Amino acid sequence: MDLTGVVGIWGYGIGGKALVDFLSEQSQQLMVFDKRSLLADEILSLQQKNILVADSLERFLSEADIIIPSAGVDLTSYQSVAYKFVSELDFFQAHFKKPIIAITGTLGKTTITTCLAELLKRAGKRVAIGGNIGIGLGSLIQQQELFDCAVLEVSSFQLEHIKSFAPSVALWTNFYPNHLDRHPTITDYFNAKAMIARYQDETALTIADRDIIEKIKSSSTFEHSWYELPLSMPEQWQKLVEKQSGLSDNWRILCSVIDALKLPWEILNEPLSCMLEHRMEYVATINERIFYNDSKATVAQSTLAAVKQLEGKNIILLLNGLGKGVSREPLIKEIRSLVKQIVVCGAEAEQLELWSLANKVPVKRCSSFEESVEMAYNCSIAGDVVLLSPAGSSFDLFKNYQERGKKFKELVSELKGQK
Repeated sequence: MDLTGVVGIWGYGIGGKALVDFLSEQSQQLMVFDKRSLLADEILSLQQKNILVADSLERFLSEADIIIPSAGVDLTSYQSVAYKFVSELDFFQAHFKKPIIAITGTLGKTTITTCLAELLKRAGKRVAIGGNIGIGLGSLIQQQELFDCAVLEVSSFQLEHIKSFAPSVALWTNFYPNHLDRHPTITDYFNAKAMIARYQDETALTIADRDIIEKIKSSSTFEHSWYELPLSMPEQWQKLVEKQSGLSDNWRILCSVIDALKLPWEILNEPLSCMLEHRMEYVATINERIFYNDSKATVAQSTLAAVKQLEGKNIILLLNGLGKGVSREPLIKEIRSLVKQIVVCGAEAEQLELWSLANKVPVKRCSSFEESVEMAYNCSIAGDVVLLSPAGSSFDLFKNYQERGKKFKELVSELKGQK
């Protein structure tokens, strides 16, 4: 990949810093821009490496010859300089010389990525984890001699502008409406994810549901292998995962990957611990009320799966955050017989309350997240489950879903003195 001239790194988070570290070792002339004000120690570190810090976006776009933008940057308004953009995934593959397994989908990407990496390790592979989780892709490039392969969680934001990224294995877990605040239509969202298979060569494999394969097969540049996810878990696989915890649909997908890659089934002989923070995470039992933190549930389908996992229990459900352009009324309609009470807060609380009332679901609207947790406790009795599964992003009240989940756990901890 030709990187002649000044390379601009747009976004100085984990990924951007990893790219700066790698490229600065290549004696590449670099310029950094971030919409936030960089910290004093960050500026000092960049200055010590003779790396320019752009004081405005206009200067950055003008003076950088090549730009590697963070996936969080919406490039729609910058098409006049689109010729300068190089996606982080394209850049990564140009420098990472080991096989890549890339995982996309609306739900379960992080859990599937984490669990699959662990299963591959059990099969004797040295595995790097990156993309949306793990370490920055630039760091993976630097450390690649330590690994046999990389397992990457990749989002529609990362995929939509690729021009060459072609993983050895592409896994597409599922597809539901999401991110319609970034993608103009659900078709645009689907097409962005479909890029995961666009440039795969003849040696590659795509694993996905049949309907997804049928929609994307004709748009692939090269003919390659396809593996259809079964609609339900085959009986022989169910017996193999009896010792395992977690959602059965995740195991349907993981077993499919084991089968498709011809990994030894013995890697399932021992229980696999892939319970991740903020994903149906048990928090505490207080006065016989059970609290679960599912803050990662930023779409309706995740919340529906969480509620169904607890079916039969009296559920006090905390809904909040931003719907990202997707109505949450169908969710409320579907769970109205499965929850005892809904408690709402945040920027869309009024609309959530109206949808709940329209569907005859008991609802309480609160003015703050803190009040909503206390309200959920006050609405509960012994034996009830209090579930934070917001079905929305966190950005109205928190910087990310992790901060929201941690705040929930702090507030639950403060309830321990309650009678």
